[in-house]
Amino acid sequence: MHRVRRFGVIQTANMAAMMYLVMTIIFLVPVYILISVLPDSVDDTGMAWFSGVTLFIFPLLYAAFGWVTTVLACWFYNMIAGFVGGIAVEIEPED
Repeated sequence: MHRVRRFGVIQTANMAAMMYLVMTIIFLVPVYILISVLPDSVDDTGMAWFSGVTLFIFPLLYAAFGWVTTVLACWFYNMIAGFVGGIAVEIEPED
């Protein structure tokens, strides 16, 4: 058994933010396409309420919030792991 005693906070947050960014792009593009073809996606003024700008803003916001929450989660983990010892992990060597 091995034990995860601490996380590198910034490196873990950077990795999580990039994963959030990629996941949001992967899931947001199909949703955007689906919503944009619906007849109710255009309001009375003829403006689409779900604009293409959303494809850029949402992933960046999601990544930023993911970064902040990962920093907090790592900080809490590192504090609590000091008291209870961290997560035990069994590692098996590859063949």
